Amino acid sequence: MIAKAALIAALIAALVAVSVAGWFAYRTAHWKAQAVAYQQVAAACEARTRNMIEDKESDDAIDRIPDDDLRHVPDGWLLPEGSTAH
Repeated sequence: MIAKAALIAALIAALVAVSVAGWFAYRTAHWKAQAVAYQQVAAACEARTRNMIEDKESDDAIDRIPDDDLRHVPDGWLLPEGSTAH
């Protein structure tokens, strides 16, 4: 009788141990997936920020062009290279 009770207790303990190990494995996989998702979100934010900075720098470069340079434009500025105006 005691051996039967010990066997049942051992089986229950093994079942609990396997269940806990499975739960930890599931949670670890979930946390790793969440970490990857957060890394992708952070990378996307970084790319958007970098694009905004580059756009601002490009706008600033255009803003630094003197107005006189914008008023004196060659006649063929719109034609493809190698073409001649008629």
